[in-house]
Amino acid sequence: MKEIKSIVTGAVKGLPMQAFGSVYMVDKYSNIRRWFVAIIIFLLILLFLPWTQNIRARGYVTTLKQEERPQELNAIIPGRIVKWYV
Repeated sequence: MKEIKSIVTGAVKGLPMQAFGSVYMVDKYSNIRRWFVAIIIFLLILLFLPWTQNIRARGYVTTLKQEERPQELNAIIPGRIVKWYV
């Protein structure tokens, strides 16, 4: 980037380059790395915080197995499904 600045300053000799300094951060340190590290550290700290579920609801478990859950099947032909292959 410094090579580009020297080429541009050599081409415009004596003219002030305020736009070049504000667009291209040649001699300035970027804060992107600092922000990235701070976000990663924050996420790691957040990962180890205790989490509890604070929502209560009424409900009941019908079955633990997928194949035992009641499923409705609309069909034109009347009948009953004896075994369900998933």
